[in-house]
Amino acid sequence: MVAPGESPLSGLVTSVTFKGVHYEIIVDVKGFKWMIQSTDFQEEGSKIGLLLQPDDIHIMKKSEYSGKFGDYSTFSDEMDEDILASQREEAKKRMKSKTASVPYGIWMTIFIVVPMILVVVFAFTDKSGHFTLDNIMAVGQYSNVFLRSIWLGAIATVICLVLGYPLAYIISHTGARAQSVLIMLVMLPMWMNFLLRTYAWMTLLEDNGVINTVIASLGLPKLHMINTAGAVVLGMVYNYIPFMILPLYSALAKMDHSVIEAAQDLGANQRRVFMKVIFPLSMPGVISGITMVFVPAVSTFIISKMLGGGSNLLIGDLIDMQFLGSAYNPNLGSAISLVLMVLILICMGIMNQFDDGETRGGGLMI
Repeated sequence: MVAPGESPLSGLVTSVTFKGVHYEIIVDVKGFKWMIQSTDFQEEGSKIGLLLQPDDIHIMKKSEYSGKFGDYSTFSDEMDEDILASQREEAKKRMKSKTASVPYGIWMTIFIVVPMILVVVFAFTDKSGHFTLDNIMAVGQYSNVFLRSIWLGAIATVICLVLGYPLAYIISHTGARAQSVLIMLVMLPMWMNFLLRTYAWMTLLEDNGVINTVIASLGLPKLHMINTAGAVVLGMVYNYIPFMILPLYSALAKMDHSVIEAAQDLGANQRRVFMKVIFPLSMPGVISGITMVFVPAVSTFIISKMLGGGSNLLIGDLIDMQFLGSAYNPNLGSAISLVLMVLILICMGIMNQFDDGETRGGGLMI
């Protein structure tokens, strides 16, 4: 559904029915009845435009059609012409968008596609350039590093979700001015250099740091916090939690509150409203947040190097050692990078299975 002026097909909303998590909207377009399923509410009597895709059309009811070329008693050539005009307009828009994307396509080819091809080539060749599978087979000896990275990344992601969801919910339910201030506070640490933020946590967590100084002044024994797995997770959560809050806030802020009110009117308590309405509608934000936190957390190396010490080696540290360390072996480093990319793609594929697409605007049926 779009504004009336953005599509050659437009009509009046004649009926709106709430179906639990979406609305069934009947639109009269030149004598034809269109049924639209959408999470967006439209008032009866309002005028809306329709953009059609071939997969959107399921059933067409034949009816009287009166258009700019005359009156017809059945599904007519004029309706075909209107649909073709809409498709031509969409084709023009797609062509403009393709033209605008050319610079990005060039950039992506040079800095993403070509490096990935080089990674694959190095992973399956030896130092003399001959094909080999030894690099891929050698990755198995670092399985404990992979498991540690996935485990710590998963813990950090869960903590970010548990902390970020309530905060995003609170922000989305405040006034517009308060939302701007709170979002700025969430993004404020990101304006500072990543390395400086991590150095700050070293100052706080080291044995003679700020936290232990305060603890000692209270007469309590000092805590060993630096160079531990907990310090690594803390650094991940601090640095990546904005990437969880922002997509969650976006999904919650765009939610149609009339759906929540309808569920409450039907007798659902707060827990049931959250589990059956709010959380499912916010699932796209949850999936985006998990992906944006888990991927960098698994592949990080600065956080583990500075806060974890040598006893908490992660995949990123291992790759860094193969390219920049004393154990220089770019072929093995490329193989480890390739396996890491495959594991991340598998994890993302699993997460996408939880997003069934029910909250993406609905389908269109006639």
